[in-house]
Amino acid sequence: MVLSAPSSSNLFWDSNVFTAFLRDEQGVYDVNSIAQYLGEARERKHQIYTSSLVFAEVLPSSMKPGVGSFEEFLDDFRGALIIVDASPNATQIAGRLRDLPYRKGTSTNRRLATQTR
Repeated sequence: MVLSAPSSSNLFWDSNVFTAFLRDEQGVYDVNSIAQYLGEARERKHQIYTSSLVFAEVLPSSMKPGVGSFEEFLDDFRGALIIVDASPNATQIAGRLRDLPYRKGTSTNRRLATQTR
């Protein structure tokens, strides 16, 4: 008999995913799928990783009224979400990546940006 580990996926979510969910931005994002992933993460079907930088990027004032705080949300999903601290090396690399120009469509000198909500 061969036993196999339960299949699960590893996901990385940036702050824009949490903001879309916590603001219930159904007109722009597939919020129902985000909710489904969160539910499945509670069931250990997924491991959702996120950077500790989300604490600086998810603004309390941008959350839908009645949702509570981002910290309360994280407490509700303790064990389903894995918070990873951004190391100095990772943030330096991120700075270098943001400084590289790239093309999209007819635009030739674009730069990566952080969330600005």
